[in-house]
Amino acid sequence: MFYLYYCCARKTKTHCDGHFLLLFGIILGFLSPTSALNSFESEIPSGQRSTSLPTYMEFTLFNWTNSDEVHNPNVKPMFAELGPYVFLERNNPTNVTWNRNNGTISFNQLRTWEFMSHMSNGSLDDNITNLNVPSAMVGYTVRYDGPLIKMGVNVMLNTLGGSLFITKTVRELLFDGYNDSLLDYLNSTNSTAFPARRFSKFGWLSNRNNSWSYDGTFNVNIGEYDISKMGTLHMWNGATTTDSFSNGCSQINGTFGKLWPPNLNSDDDITLFMPDMCRSITLAPENLTTRNGEAEEANWIGDGRVFDNGENYSPNTCFCTGSEPSCPDLKSGVLNVTDCHFNWPAFVSYPHFYLADRSYTDHVDGMSPSKDKHAFSIKLDANKGVPVEINARLQMNVLLQPINGLTIYENVPHVMVPMFWFTQKTG
Repeated sequence: MFYLYYCCARKTKTHCDGHFLLLFGIILGFLSPTSALNSFESEIPSGQRSTSLPTYMEFTLFNWTNSDEVHNPNVKPMFAELGPYVFLERNNPTNVTWNRNNGTISFNQLRTWEFMSHMSNGSLDDNITNLNVPSAMVGYTVRYDGPLIKMGVNVMLNTLGGSLFITKTVRELLFDGYNDSLLDYLNSTNSTAFPARRFSKFGWLSNRNNSWSYDGTFNVNIGEYDISKMGTLHMWNGATTTDSFSNGCSQINGTFGKLWPPNLNSDDDITLFMPDMCRSITLAPENLTTRNGEAEEANWIGDGRVFDNGENYSPNTCFCTGSEPSCPDLKSGVLNVTDCHFNWPAFVSYPHFYLADRSYTDHVDGMSPSKDKHAFSIKLDANKGVPVEINARLQMNVLLQPINGLTIYENVPHVMVPMFWFTQKTG
């Protein structure tokens, strides 16, 4: 979902001139309950068609209120929420190709976002202070390099104004992006050490609005030959795996988030693929309800398994991207998507580190995790397999850590810094 070259499958993703996600879009379009591909909707049996509901993206940004005391070991980083800033999301299929030989359809997504000022708490001109992500990328890339390399990088940071913090407007941090002298310099070099050097601006969703290529090409089963496969993702950018994780964690499986097979068992888990995290996630069933005595509405929710580090849920062990002896290299509750982000120090969690190890909230002030406010949930019509209500919530974090040899990163705390969280919801 994000600006920083969020290109998950490095060898297979065809839109790698796009910009970084998020996440997770997380996201950002894969949970939209809009028409499940209007171009083939007419051929889906009438009882299985998706409903058309408006989708909104609500962004809440974190402002680091005591950033001037970052080098004081006795002061916790303190964050205050600004927002939410609400955008109407439109998502339309394009470049649609039927694949009659295997009952699938291939397409891209044209996605647009329109700011809804009357629904927002604040203006896009509000100022936000938080980590300067381009500098964080440089530091993270060379953190284990030798003293000579760090010496050169330190000179580069100090000469080009590479700062630990930056204050920018909401519009600059989200869709507009802002110029950065460090990125300008990296763009002028031929070095491949910093994958983000090709970006002229930084912004979490810069260049993504009104793009049809960013999310890549999806190949989805439509249930023509097997109704139980309706909505499941067959391939993404021509591949069935990504390169960001190992073993089973690299598999592209589950639905693409807009349509599920009909007659779902409300006691079973459901799985969907999240391209902006380079992985699938599994949601647990919760709270079956009945409407009008006919349509069963079942709720599925993201539980502790989604961002577990493998200690409590062993299948997640392969999501560790460090060397085998160092795994797990994170406390439970945060997913390292750095490899998915071309070495940007990016980590995804639930908002406010909900369901994460307590150490994440203990090291900062301003977090108040709550199931009601921060859980990831999808309510489906279990008979038809279509979304009824969506509250897809994820948070983007950046790792801050001391780095010897880089002046701006000396004597800083080792902390997971919350940057922003979002809710993709039906209205």
